[in-house]
Amino acid sequence: MNVSYEKLFEKMELELRKAKATRNKQQLQGHMHVIKALAEVMLEEDKSEKVALEQQPFVPQVVPSPIPTVTGIGEKTLETDDGANGDSLFDF
Repeated sequence: MNVSYEKLFEKMELELRKAKATRNKQQLQGHMHVIKALAEVMLEEDKSEKVALEQQPFVPQVVPSPIPTVTGIGEKTLETDDGANGDSLFDF
């Protein structure tokens, strides 16, 4: 979920006004913790966007090469020194 910086700034400003208006140290600390949490949300969002960009997998584009066709018509059979001259592996 993406939260706009403007909304976060508005919430921070509201908490800052509340913190300035309070005279109680405990309440002041509470408002400051809220401001800190909002700032951390902003920092984490920046960090997660950067990580998301870095983690995108690289997918190379594969260009298929033409496959040569092998035809048996009109080809000369392989002749070897030992007399084996068939098209099959089982021709001896």
